[in-house]
Amino acid sequence: MVPRESVYEFMLTIDDYLNLMLYNYSINKEIQKNDKTNRIWTACVFSILGIYLIFKREETIAGFIGLFCIYIGIFSLFGSRKKKNQTKEKFILYIHENYKARLNRPVKLWITDEFLCVQDNLSDLKIKRQNINAVDEINQDLFIRYYTCEFVIIPKSMENYERFKQVLQLAINTDTPWTLAPSWKW
Repeated sequence: MVPRESVYEFMLTIDDYLNLMLYNYSINKEIQKNDKTNRIWTACVFSILGIYLIFKREETIAGFIGLFCIYIGIFSLFGSRKKKNQTKEKFILYIHENYKARLNRPVKLWITDEFLCVQDNLSDLKIKRQNINAVDEINQDLFIRYYTCEFVIIPKSMENYERFKQVLQLAINTDTPWTLAPSWKW
């Protein structure tokens, strides 16, 4: 049984939305596989083109272009830091475009016997407790996944966070996965 209803209040910042997007991106196996495949193919194509241009020897400029192609091939294979920064910047732009009305606005959350309820300046959301699929906890936030890929973000900086976490653990099914990733970092 869930303890008596309590209302928890917090505000979501750009960092909270960014953490959610980056965390989901980093744990998605399909995205990781596609990124790896793309890096390998890009490296191979540019390296082969570079080697071809170097050995063509008809023009000096072809040799320089060939070396540049090999450089691009090697960089695409090992330049994951730049890719991470580009991904982060794309997510920041996406958040500014799509979530600006929700940023730094009060959010209220409470758990009843049947629902997890969330209310902000744009919407009211009621999630049946049995529809909560998973909970992911990282160093700064808690993500409650419902249905297939919808999320409620709970910042750990919220007042009474530990109390909310205890109530949530009592409210969800015992077979709902609860992933702890306190050392997760982008």
